[in-house]
Amino acid sequence: MNILQEIYLGNISPSEKTFKHKPEYMKIISAQSNKYDELNDTLTEKQKETFEGYIQLMLDSSWFLAEEMFSDGFRLGALIMIEVMREDKELCD
Repeated sequence: MNILQEIYLGNISPSEKTFKHKPEYMKIISAQSNKYDELNDTLTEKQKETFEGYIQLMLDSSWFLAEEMFSDGFRLGALIMIEVMREDKELCD
């Protein structure tokens, strides 16, 4: 089966791909979690509700940005392949 068939059939889903967490990433996530807890402990219930809404909006915007970056990367990869194939054809002529 080719890659396009695999994508069409749902056998490949780039958005579900996991990645190996590097130590630097894990350190940042840990610090982020600690700061969240530290801040959350100082907030009133109303402030917590507002803050949670803000966090959700940040997550939503991050998802949108990740989707855009994936699309841009895919387009760039396709343009690179077109260029490679064009140069390969020129070498054969």
